[in-house]
Amino acid sequence: MGPVVTNEVMNGTGVTSFPISPDEEKLSPTTSEPFDAAAALGAGRRRRRWPWLLVGAGLGVAGTVATIEWQDQQNADAEIGRTETVEFSTVAVVAADLIDSVEYDGELTGGSTQSLLAGADGTATSALQLGDQVVRGTVVATVDAEPVVAMYGSEPFWRALESGDEGSDVLQLEANLSALGFTADGEMTVDTDFTSATADAVEAWELSMGIEETGDIPLGRVVALGGPSTVSEILDVGGQAHSGTQLLLVEAAADTADLVVNGVSLDDDAVIADPIAVGAAVSQGTTLLTIDGVPVQAVTDNLGVNASIIDAMADADIESLENLMVFFGFDPSGNIVVDDEADLATVAAVVTWQESAGLQPTGSIDAGHYVVAPSGTDVAA
Repeated sequence: MGPVVTNEVMNGTGVTSFPISPDEEKLSPTTSEPFDAAAALGAGRRRRRWPWLLVGAGLGVAGTVATIEWQDQQNADAEIGRTETVEFSTVAVVAADLIDSVEYDGELTGGSTQSLLAGADGTATSALQLGDQVVRGTVVATVDAEPVVAMYGSEPFWRALESGDEGSDVLQLEANLSALGFTADGEMTVDTDFTSATADAVEAWELSMGIEETGDIPLGRVVALGGPSTVSEILDVGGQAHSGTQLLLVEAAADTADLVVNGVSLDDDAVIADPIAVGAAVSQGTTLLTIDGVPVQAVTDNLGVNASIIDAMADADIESLENLMVFFGFDPSGNIVVDDEADLATVAAVVTWQESAGLQPTGSIDAGHYVVAPSGTDVAA
């Protein structure tokens, strides 16, 4: 028997030495000397030329078997330092369309369209161009060199407005002035009354427009716009504008809706805070603002169960609300007593409903803490 060759490998308990039998001895590919398994194993670590596999016999290994697979190749040492040259071939690059064309019938449209109507007679002295963007405060045209300004709202500005006037059109005007930053240093209240503070806000707005500061809104000065839009039809400059006829046709970027917080009881010292940012997306459970720290949430999924519950809250019908909580399974423990009085069991059931509906679990039964909104709504103002 020839010399015993040993190798050392790590196992779970330390270093294990094992013999390499004479049958396992091989000649080196470049010499006639006996193959040194330990050196080959070390070289494998350095050069990754000698794949090896260690197989353990489980925890508490009694021994380790090492199988060394030696890849036979001639002049291996010479191969280590040799660099091969690779030649690349080239081909011409040809640009081409994957599809020549696709034809279909139909009309490409955006949102709904709206005509902006003149409020007074005169000559159109300027107008926006096709594709121009229209937002709150945009001068859409001039008639007899007087600006016609877009303001958001669903109600036409059908009359001149001045101090002492009352109505929903006054509310719409004040809401727009406030959104544009004209509040008479915070003195103007957004309501249905045209007060001296409203007149001061109008004068500040007129000053910013570079027009005479009157504090009044003459008929035809402002036009109601549903929301951010794009001009799709224009008025010929030099043409005659008549009261009630179209100045421009605009196309809304998307349908809009006014979200109004109704029904909530506000104390004189109520704190309204955390209004949602303009441009933010509104979805189920979005906080629109907080009242005394309680979120006012958007309800975009107002169908079926949700609609029934919201309606009961809007009617302040606690008995119906409690019946709905029981009927729809939001009181699994049977704690609710249907007695038209909200208690902890009622609130707990409301929390269960809110969680199932994707709303924030506030437990509120005040209808003013829920605002029904169209799905996919974005905050415009």
